[in-house]
Amino acid sequence: KPQNLLLFHGRVKVGDLGLAKLVGASTASHTGFLGTIGYLPPEAWQEHRLTPVTDLYSLAATYVKLRTGNEPFGDNPGEIIDRQRRGDPILDGLEAGERPLLLAALDPDPARRPSEGAQNWVEQLELQLSGGGQSKAQGPAPPKAPPGTTDSGIPTGILPPIITAPPGRTDWPSWRDSRHHRTVALAVGIALIALIAVTIVVVAVSDVGRRTPYETASQWGGSGHGRSDVAGTIPPGTFVAIQPPGRCGFSPDGRRIVTASEDKTAGVWDAQTGERLLVLKGNWLRWGHTDAVLSAAYSPDGRRIVTASRDGTVIVWDAQTGERLRVLRGHGDWVRSAAFSPDGGRIVTASDDKTAGVWDAETGQRRRLLRGHTDSIWSAAFSPDGRRIVTASSDNTAIIWDAETGERLRVLKGHTDSIWSAGFSPDGRQIVTASWDNTSIVWDAQTGESLLVFQGHTDAVLSAVFSPDGGRIVTASSDGTAGVWDAETGQRLMALEGPTRPVASAAYSPDGGRIVTASRDKTAIVWDAENGKMLLTLPLQNERAGEETPQASVQQESTDADGCAWGTIFLIGGIIGVLFVIIASC
Repeated sequence: KPQNLLLFHGRVKVGDLGLAKLVGASTASHTGFLGTIGYLPPEAWQEHRLTPVTDLYSLAATYVKLRTGNEPFGDNPGEIIDRQRRGDPILDGLEAGERPLLLAALDPDPARRPSEGAQNWVEQLELQLSGGGQSKAQGPAPPKAPPGTTDSGIPTGILPPIITAPPGRTDWPSWRDSRHHRTVALAVGIALIALIAVTIVVVAVSDVGRRTPYETASQWGGSGHGRSDVAGTIPPGTFVAIQPPGRCGFSPDGRRIVTASEDKTAGVWDAQTGERLLVLKGNWLRWGHTDAVLSAAYSPDGRRIVTASRDGTVIVWDAQTGERLRVLRGHGDWVRSAAFSPDGGRIVTASDDKTAGVWDAETGQRRRLLRGHTDSIWSAAFSPDGRRIVTASSDNTAIIWDAETGERLRVLKGHTDSIWSAGFSPDGRQIVTASWDNTSIVWDAQTGESLLVFQGHTDAVLSAVFSPDGGRIVTASSDGTAGVWDAETGQRLMALEGPTRPVASAAYSPDGGRIVTASRDKTAIVWDAENGKMLLTLPLQNERAGEETPQASVQQESTDADGCAWGTIFLIGGIIGVLFVIIASC
């Protein structure tokens, strides 16, 4: 993609080789989606398959972006996926000779793409631009690029300038030979190293002296919990990382809402006022997550919160103070979801490493590893009695397991695409699943028989959960709506559609009177479950539009939220200081 092309002394260099792979090497690869939508070919994000013409597809998409300034398949996630599947790129502004070559390279079927290699494809493209298809031997020399462009005709303003040392320069000053310069280097190094100690002391003292979040709730208005990044939406230019359900939910008493965010934090909100009460992010001494938080859920007693993250860890937090209690480590890839057992004694996790883990919630020790899925597991949940676990996977199946022995009891097959969530009914007799195939299915938890199929959404269904009394089901979809359905008849009772889309996570309050939905656009909405009235909107963003931030909040933000950022800067400065001391000693 364009962001990975670097202009260096007149040559284009490729950066970020995270997807590089030797042809003929093992087919093992990252089990989740990784890449940039619109530039990654369909076989990579649909089948997790890399082919020799994968790079040609990405090269052609990048060419369209650089030549036209527009995204090759549009800006809307749904439009991008649809156009990629149909092989219908946006080629407005390109010359007629370029179009056939680009259409061939962007064909959704890798077998129909040019197989002679990217170099041959580029040469054919240059021939079309320079001589209408004449060969290099017969045709005139290609014209020089117009001012303001590279030799390939790409506007130079598209690529960011890179500041480098003048080529060929060898007359660097030998300042080490100067006693004065060595003395200065030693002094600067010692000063920078001292910043490390000062930073640690300041941040540690500020954290220990901080009051509980409920005493300072009004000061959290400008906190760093900035995005409610939920399943099912993929804006252009971001990594394709479809998120699981469990991104938001009520506390057991219904007074608070917990949300998970891509900014590496989880947020706790007042369910009545929408006020932010707490941000779970760790501190200088006890680190929080180091990558996006993909799931957050309360324990049955409401005293703890468990979060799952792309960093491959699960963290248990004190729900009142925000203190990190323990970290669960053991998965070999992203952890998509985490949930407590009904008695609060265990935690079940779902991961991209194709396994689900059962953990002791008190000690953090893993009790069991559930193996059986052939692709990423998006969600995992206990049955109401805690004796079974249901998992949902990209392999288009859901599996019911014995929670004690890890034995596979039943495989639910019927969906035609990835299943993103699965959960039990309150009585444990049924299971509801949500799938990319635009449907939700209710299953008999004992026999595995499909009982009811909910059809009505026009795009992927990202989550589905029963109401506390089991009489209704709420679904969240990337078509921009949440649907409320009769769990017995399958009739849709109402559609919740607000100003935010798409809707990617939904959950009932413990009394069943409210529903909370979350969206990629940094908002969560609380609805009346009976009449569909919008009750409350949580603006999950860094700064609330039009709101003045109190001075106390500014001070809290600078001491707490930015503490780790400044600490990181000072730490880097300290490392540089060590280098200065070493150089000065030479």
